[in-house]
Amino acid sequence: MINKGEDHAMILKSEFIKVLCYTRTPQEDIIYASRLAYSMHLAYSENGRDFQALNHNSGVLFAKATNHDNGTLRAKSLKNPYLFRMADGKFGVVAVRTEADGQQDEESRGAVLFFTSGDLLQYQEIGLVDLKSDVYAHDVAYEYDESSQAYVIRWSDGKGGSYQNKIQDLYDLAGAGTPEKAEAFTLEAVSADIEGVQPRNVIRVPRETAQRLVCRLTVPENIAIE
Repeated sequence: MINKGEDHAMILKSEFIKVLCYTRTPQEDIIYASRLAYSMHLAYSENGRDFQALNHNSGVLFAKATNHDNGTLRAKSLKNPYLFRMADGKFGVVAVRTEADGQQDEESRGAVLFFTSGDLLQYQEIGLVDLKSDVYAHDVAYEYDESSQAYVIRWSDGKGGSYQNKIQDLYDLAGAGTPEKAEAFTLEAVSADIEGVQPRNVIRVPRETAQRLVCRLTVPENIAIE
């Protein structure tokens, strides 16, 4: 018997593997509820075109619930995740935090949610990055500007307004500068034959990291019985 899930380390031959982050379209609660669909999912591709969903096409990263004064927890979700490489070599994820059903989260007005990961398997929620604004962020992307050695936070409000802030230390949640009006940003279109997929962006991941990711998040299949 051959375990296909463990054989992926030999299958991944490219030096770099493309990894897609995405969310899914919610369905009826019994099938795929909003609280599941509004999370970050991952897929991979060796040729950059044919993406295979990981983790059963289920989410790998969810927003933490928030604590209320009365001791209860309020579930949260995330929309429009953006996956990127940080200057220190780690992976970063930024997203718009919402209520569990995807509606606007009052606690997240003027902020976006930031996570880090060393391997795309374990994640740490750092917290809400203050955008120095009183409007809701609808979409967000990060990029590193070598010239200023700072990250540029590009975000939009969903009503035609686009902005950018600069921040040098991503872990300093209050460290972003004042938002400036900016050109609207768009993400490169990605096509993936995955049920319910709402594609976001693609990054290149070193083969060694991708092998661990695929082996951990792929269902083992019996492809031969002798």
